[in-house]
Amino acid sequence: MNGTGRGVPGVLRTIACVVCFALGGLLVPAAVTAGWARATLLDTDGFVNAYGGLAEDPAVQDAVATQAIAAIEPAVDGLAGQAAGAIASGLPGAAGSAVQDLVGSAQLALHALIEREVRGFVASDAFADVWRGLLRTGHAGLVQILEGGTGSSFLGVDETGTVSVQLQPLLAAMRDRLVAAGVTIASQLPDTQARIELGRIPVLPLVAAGVRDLVLLSVLLPCLAVLLLAAAVLLARRRRRGLVTAAAVVLAAAALPALALLLAWDAVVSAVSTSAVPPAAVAALAGAALGPLQIALLVLAGAALIWLVLTLLLPRRRRARRPVAP
Repeated sequence: MNGTGRGVPGVLRTIACVVCFALGGLLVPAAVTAGWARATLLDTDGFVNAYGGLAEDPAVQDAVATQAIAAIEPAVDGLAGQAAGAIASGLPGAAGSAVQDLVGSAQLALHALIEREVRGFVASDAFADVWRGLLRTGHAGLVQILEGGTGSSFLGVDETGTVSVQLQPLLAAMRDRLVAAGVTIASQLPDTQARIELGRIPVLPLVAAGVRDLVLLSVLLPCLAVLLLAAAVLLARRRRRGLVTAAAVVLAAAALPALALLLAWDAVVSAVSTSAVPPAAVAALAGAALGPLQIALLVLAGAALIWLVLTLLLPRRRRARRPVAP
């Protein structure tokens, strides 16, 4: 036993060392996750930066365009039908029927024009600006969800765990583009309460509660993890072995969750996907959310690996031999 362990029973010291290593290892991924949640989910700028790039993702563009078209076309059809009905009502029967047929053919062409313009809009820089504005406005709703609520009128969650965002600001921008493209009837489109689904998370209340608790402890957790690992090293009978063990614990504690995220990726995407949000779009959303967390875990694992290798390469310090009594 070395000098720091005098007077401490060996068994109790070993147990304390193991407990400190175990608790410190458990707190490592929790501390990283807490830091990620605070920087990405609770900070508005961090949230917008994390998800802003999705405006350029083809899968997200397709999902947004599909849901926007599904909201615009019925409204345009309703307006066109009302106009055709008003015209046909003042004409003889055959002429009125002809007007209805012409409107039907015109609607098909109008649908093609709407789809072209909407998909052109979501692929433009203007959509990227609108998208970032949507994220900034919707962040308050996300914070409410994490605090245990149902979100705001703009971004909210229903009883099934489906997260959705209000479509109206996006439709307003698309309406201006349609009018500029010659679809003047689009100027009469009324405001709508239609929403874009972002995904379904049935266990969202549990996830929100967990994230909320981690954020509250985001400053304390890293400190506790460092203190516990440092205490474990000091309690180790051999300091070098303690440093090696601490590096191995941090390596495992960071690498295993990152590996678990990678292996469970398809299952997570499948569970969150809905009929309105295809797996490719959910994968992009999940990647924007969990990608920084996975990178942070891998960076920490890499640092721990370097620490482990350097510790193993350090020359061992030989103990001075006691002189033999004559």
